[in-house]
Amino acid sequence: MKAYEVPCQQVSVRVQLEGCPSVEGVLYAPEVRPGGGPGRVSDRLNDAEECFMPLVSPQGGILLNKDRVVSVCLAERDAHEPDGLEAGDWHTGVTILLVGGERIVGRVDYAMPAESSRLIDYLNATERFLPVHRGTEMTYVNRRFIVQVHGNDAV
Repeated sequence: MKAYEVPCQQVSVRVQLEGCPSVEGVLYAPEVRPGGGPGRVSDRLNDAEECFMPLVSPQGGILLNKDRVVSVCLAERDAHEPDGLEAGDWHTGVTILLVGGERIVGRVDYAMPAESSRLIDYLNATERFLPVHRGTEMTYVNRRFIVQVHGNDAV
């Protein structure tokens, strides 16, 4: 059955689910992303063809409905998001208010053309999960659960 296995990396995460306590466990992310480079947790989260993703917790394996995942938190070193920023890339401090009242404070980094470089442009163009840098952690926030975003270019 090895012929059917897909090489993956194991990443320790804390997942906040809608209306449930958070769950800690291991998420499997691709080892290599399409086009090369190290695979990222965001590749797994934003895979539009996958409605459910497996998480291995101390209680065993569970399948999580991505539409009900509010956020996924992990060590930033495990996120493998692009490090180097180029001309036309933006950094914006944000405070995100989620359904239920939780606040996430951090920084959003994004690359957009100058003519559409506002935070709102990025929020409207981004994939399902928004990466937010929070010190040594990266939190991926499901846009479906965002109520408000306060930032330098929020309007």
